[in-house]
Amino acid sequence: MNIEPKREKDEKPTPQWWGVELEIHGGHPAEKVRIDFENEDGGYCKLVLHLRERQVIGRDWSFWHALITIRKQLEPEGLIPICYGTSLDVWPSGMCCDAGGWLAYYMREDKERRKVRIFETGPEVVPSTIRDQEAYCMDVLEHCSEDSMGILRRKRKRGNKQKNDSQT
Repeated sequence: MNIEPKREKDEKPTPQWWGVELEIHGGHPAEKVRIDFENEDGGYCKLVLHLRERQVIGRDWSFWHALITIRKQLEPEGLIPICYGTSLDVWPSGMCCDAGGWLAYYMREDKERRKVRIFETGPEVVPSTIRDQEAYCMDVLEHCSEDSMGILRRKRKRGNKQKNDSQT
């Protein structure tokens, strides 16, 4: 059963809101950040990270990509929120992003694969830069079999082929 607040005939719905509190790597000892989530009109996903006395905003078509936008703003300061979405061994499939970007794959070289919620945390989270995370995950994907990660593997190969073609 879907229960929505009563609205006037032409009143637009307000964005949905919820959030999470996370520790931050590279900050003060025991420092935490709050990330607020919103679904905006038009299907955009918006994240607002509250750090000290400022806000860092990420807005994109999926929450994964909005988190990447925030990370690009924090990384020059050496700051990384501690969650699966920033862990060295986590990367989404295209389908995960199409479904809103809440889930991604935890991938290990030993072939372990499982979906994780990107704003949750766990003992195996290894905070990393975007560049290191992508490089690690793409390396793991290069060596995986055609399984649920096969789509990402093929996408990576197409991307490399396009780079090589443009260099010639």
